[in-house]
Amino acid sequence: MDSLEMRDHYLQKRGSQFLEYPKGMLAGMAAQHEYDMAVITQSIDLYLSGEISRQRLEAINAEMGIPREAKTLMKLIGIL
Repeated sequence: MDSLEMRDHYLQKRGSQFLEYPKGMLAGMAAQHEYDMAVITQSIDLYLSGEISRQRLEAINAEMGIPREAKTLMKLIGIL
């Protein structure tokens, strides 16, 4: 399974787990935000451990977009 298939599978599964609120499109948006934050957090961890370069981290951020919380976190730890 490639990364887009994994992402779509996660969004579908997690979006369906929101049983009461939010529903529909809001559930999808919440699952999308949760997934993006997990990917960004994992990429920060890999960068700090030296497993990926700063250029790779920036490429991941550009591909995923940076949620406000992730941007604040990166500023606090001195990455941005």
